[in-house]
Parts: sequence; structure tokens; C-alpha cells
Amino acid sequence: MKALRGRTWWFLGLLLALVPFGTSWAAGTPAGTVISNFATLSYRDVNGNALPNITSNTVTTVVAQVAGVDVSPATSSQSVAENSWVSYTATVTNMGNGTDSFTLTTSALSSGWTAVIYGDPNNNGVLDAGEMVPGNVVSTIASLPADSAKHVFVVVNVPLGALDGSSQAVTLTATSQFNTGVSDAGVYTSTVSTAVLSMTKSATPADPKPGDIVTYAIVGNNTGTSTAYGVVVKDIIPSGVTYVPGSTRIVIGPGGTYDTATPMTDAADADPVDYGVTAAGQVTVNWGNSPAGQTGTIFIRVQVNAGIAAGTVVSNQASATYSSTPGGDPLPAVNSTPGDITVAAKPIITLSNTSLALTGQPGDSLTYAFSLTNSGNSNDVFDFTTSSTQGFTNQIWLDANNDGIAGNDGDVPLTDTDSDGKVDTGSIPAGTVAHIIVALVVTPGTADMDVDATTVTVASSVDPTVTGTVTLTSTVHAPVLSIVKSVSPTGSQPPGTVLTYTVVVSNNGHGTATQLQIVDLIPTNTTYQAGTIKVNGTARTDAVDGDNAELQGGSVVVRFATMGAGSSNTFTFDVKID
Repeated sequence: MKALRGRTWWFLGLLLALVPFGTSWAAGTPAGTVISNFATLSYRDVNGNALPNITSNTVTTVVAQVAGVDVSPATSSQSVAENSWVSYTATVTNMGNGTDSFTLTTSALSSGWTAVIYGDPNNNGVLDAGEMVPGNVVSTIASLPADSAKHVFVVVNVPLGALDGSSQAVTLTATSQFNTGVSDAGVYTSTVSTAVLSMTKSATPADPKPGDIVTYAIVGNNTGTSTAYGVVVKDIIPSGVTYVPGSTRIVIGPGGTYDTATPMTDAADADPVDYGVTAAGQVTVNWGNSPAGQTGTIFIRVQVNAGIAAGTVVSNQASATYSSTPGGDPLPAVNSTPGDITVAAKPIITLSNTSLALTGQPGDSLTYAFSLTNSGNSNDVFDFTTSSTQGFTNQIWLDANNDGIAGNDGDVPLTDTDSDGKVDTGSIPAGTVAHIIVALVVTPGTADMDVDATTVTVASSVDPTVTGTVTLTSTVHAPVLSIVKSVSPTGSQPPGTVLTYTVVVSNNGHGTATQLQIVDLIPTNTTYQAGTIKVNGTARTDAVDGDNAELQGGSVVVRFATMGAGSSNTFTFDVKID
């Protein structure tokens, strides 16, 4: 190559190639990331001609793992009652650049104080029900990816007798297992304080009727910062209601329903509840110690006594006593809010029958009888409405003598006594029975075996949503007639041949046919053969003489007074071909 003379222009370009990676807010580039790099040279000869670029070799670097951890909050403090516990939510974040596991430890506490680390399986940062159990105690957070976080709960247990105002600080330390020299900690301080007990009482339903079951819910809360000791709840069952034996149930903790609560006995036994033992007519609950922040519910059921008039208010309160120190003197009793109920005018309709069925023929009046009892706790007027699938008409009667026959012995048809557009019973006192008759008319012309369903709806005027229904099913039995005629001999016949006509009338329906008359005209080119009429094999005269068969004006006439369901009749007569 000829040596270059004069000014030589060199153009050097350097390109850095990097393997892309995600944004990181922890210790930088993720461990294991490969960084690649090479250079490119471009240049010209002395005359300015471009020569081919030259590329260097590629060098690579693998990012090494570093450890990092953060425990937050760094500090936290709460007040807590003696003989109780307090929970601190701590967040452990992997600040390193690779997956790491972390050992969790707590510092030593004074005698009687303990700290337990519980996991947060759903990682929602809330100590949910069922998470504070031995099986959820943790000492390690395993395989936590970089930039990821896990919640744990440090539950500090304060011993009975811890002095008011005393405090303890527990240190939660998270140590990297990849590099045990890397750790972080949070310090959580618990200070003993006092108790504040409150109770509310509610009743469900708040407007029951006599005989209804009422559920009282007594919700107690220790809203203070210390334990309430020796809590005893008393509930004297008020007059007007009766305690339901064995109905007391308890829920320790927030929420809960009667169905999910723990049943208690009424006896003086191992459970904390008795009825009538500590004091007559009283439910007594020896709750024991109530930690700060504790919520609990006592459920009690009573039945509203019979005969209580609508509008009666039954008032009830529970009370509780407790001490501020173990075995100390009780403080003044704390009364709950009133759990009052007001007995409502709730009607109850009791029907002796809800489904009745009869059969009838077109034009029949079918009589359906049932009784209606006002089982509510106030006078009531009961409205009647009816609906028929076949359009059958009806009339409703008050059966004065309960004989099931409409229109006699003082029976009266129902009218609209309160001008609401519906026939009604008039005012019926509580506990009174009204005997009802529905007279249903089967519409003439209704086909055999047609079925009508007439629904009778009885509704309270006090509360129209309270109803009772009776379904009246009517199956129609109507006659279904057929007539079949035959001749013997059959086929072509010469003049002078005597032909025998046979007529069969059948009732194929379920009802009775009446006043049947069959007219059979003597055909042209034939001559009736005198005295040949027979009905069901019995000869009849040709004269009009009361035997219901005769020859009239060139026709054979046969009559039947009735034909029952499934029956048939046959008559014959002879003619001669002219």
C-alpha cells in the first residue's frame, strides 16, 4: 500500500450496543442481565475517498446480583390495653436486583410481652379473620422477586398486669439470605392505656306481631386502649315477650349473624351464659375480659306473647359491669341503647282449604265452601277478587250457619262495604272465623272435560300484601253424541228388496244428554214397512201413543228422555224398494 501523503482525515465512530431491560427503582439493572458492546471505525484516503468501515470485536458484561431490603414503616406506635394484643402491618420490599429470601426476626421484649410474626396470605395489608393462627406464623419470606413487596403482621401481646403508660418497642428485622450482611428494620412501640366500654341494642324485626320471634342483638365494643376486666352483661326479659329457651348465642369479633354465632346453654355450666339462674327472668353473660378494640355480639331471641294489641311498645335495655383492673371493684354499670319493639297490626289470613275440586255439567251451579280466619292482632276487612280461566261467573256468600248451602238461614252475598271496588267480608274481629261459599256457574256450551281454574284471592285491607288464595277447579262433564246409520242388505239391490235401516246413537262424553229426538226421513223410491220400528230390539207402534217412537209425515221419529255418559241406543225400521 502506498504511503499516504499530506493531511489524512480520520473519522472515528463509536457505537454502544446494550441489551434492553425494564425500568428498576431498586438496586438497578436486574441480576443476570448481559451487557454487550462493540466499536465501528469509518475513514477516507488522502483523496477523500470513503473506505469500508471496520468493526471491533464484541465484549460482554453480566450484571451481578446485589442485595437490598426495606422494612416500612420504619417506626410506628400504638396504644394497647393490658392482657390484649396489637397488630402492626409491616411491608418488606426486595430492593436488590434479583430474587431473594429474607429472614424475619423480632427483638427481645420484657417479661410477659411477646411478639409474633404472622404472614399475609392474600397480601392485602389487612389482618383478616383466620390469619392470626399458629399455622400462619412466619419467620421467612421466601423467593421474593426484585422490586416486589410482602406484608407481614407483628402482633405484640401485652401481659395481664402491664402498667398503664408503660411501653415496649419491638424491632422487626428483615435480613437478606443472599447477603446476610444486608438488612433493614422497623421499630414498633406499644403503650398501655385504658378501657372504654359501650353497648348498643337492636331488635329484628322492630315491628313484630304476636307469635313472632324477635332477635335482640347486643353489640359491645371496647373502644378504649386497655382491657375491661370481668365484664358481665345482664338482660332482663321485658313483659310482653317470652324468652326462647336455649336461644342465646355469642360472636366474639366484628360482624357475625345469629346463624353463625356460637350457641349457648341456659344452665350454669361451662359456657358463660345462663338464663334464670343468676336472676329470675334474666339472661346473664359472664363475658370475662374484653381487650381493647374488641367487638362482640350477644344474640337473644324472644317470642311476642299472644293477645298483645297493635301499637304496644315493648322496651328493653341491657347493662354491663366491668373493672379497670383484674379483680377490682366494678365501675358504674353501662347501659345499652334501647332495643324497643312496637307490636304492629300485621294481619294473618288462615284458609281452611286452598284447593277444591268439583265436576259439573254446563249450566250447573257448583258450590265451594271454605273458612277464613282472621289470625292477626287487629280487626280487618278482607277483600275478594276472582279470576276464571274459562270465564265462569260466580257469587260469593257469607255462610251464616256454616251449612255449605248458599242463600238460606241468614246467608248474605258479599258486597263492597268499604267502597274500594271489591266485595269484602266487612270488619272481622281478630280471631274470628268467617265461613265462605263461592257459587260457581258452569257456562252453558262449555265442552266436555274442559277445566276451569277459578282463583279466589283474599287480601287484608290493613295490609293488601297479605293474601291467601283458594283454587277452585271445575271439570266440565258434557254429553258428546254421535249417530251412525247402516243398511242391510248392502250394495245394489233390485226393486222389491226390503231394506233394514239401523241407527246407533252413542254418548261418548262424561255428561248426561236429555230430550233426544232422532228424525229419519223415509227415502224416495221406498215404502215404509208398517210396524217395523224397534228400539233397542223392542218393537214400537207406528202411532203417536207415548212409546216415544212413531211414523210422522213420512219420517221415523224416535225419542229418548236421557242418555248417560258412555251409553248408547239403537233403533231399526224397514223400507221396501219401489
